[in-house]
Amino acid sequence: DRQRNLRTCLTNRLRKFPFGGASLTVASNHPVQGGAGDIANLGTLRWVDDLLARHAYWDAVFPTIQIHDFLGAECREDIAEFEAQKLSEALYTEITYKSPISGATNTMKFIAEGSVGSSVAEVA
Repeated sequence: DRQRNLRTCLTNRLRKFPFGGASLTVASNHPVQGGAGDIANLGTLRWVDDLLARHAYWDAVFPTIQIHDFLGAECREDIAEFEAQKLSEALYTEITYKSPISGATNTMKFIAEGSVGSSVAEVA
């Protein structure tokens, strides 16, 4: 029983794929999808840590949903714009890496945009 082991780029999370068939297609996409998941997870942890440090978690802001790269929260209306900005800052990620082909150092920037609405449909 042969398998291919792949890790994500940021957290080195391991996933094992059976060798052959449709899993090769899924496996080839895993580093990209897994890396995107790592970025969303690490940004979410930074956001929650910030909320806890400011004593805003559950008192003023209640995170309610995460779907892929979408995070939703309920918060008091008077601080909604401020919290949308704090969320954007927490999710912003820069990854610097050295190209294995050219040897050049590159930086990728992942920008998050916080927005305010009265329902998920308004902001998604």
